[in-house]
Amino acid sequence: MQADVELLEPAMASGITINASVGGMRIAVDYPLRAGDVCLLRVRFPSGKETLERGRIVWSREARDGCIVGLQFLGRN
Repeated sequence: MQADVELLEPAMASGITINASVGGMRIAVDYPLRAGDVCLLRVRFPSGKETLERGRIVWSREARDGCIVGLQFLGRN
């Protein structure tokens, strides 16, 4: 899945999706997130469609310009 990500909470930052599933996504973001952080993201697809997603960081790895994280969506069944 190709999409741009705008981190709205806990801070303003930007990133990209690496992959996604029904339960969550892996993203690269230019802000240091830690496991347990709860985030609000705006996801923008190349088609112009946008969605707001709330999720919890499950894992985080440092990268050259920020971090790569695994995010679990909150509020979904």
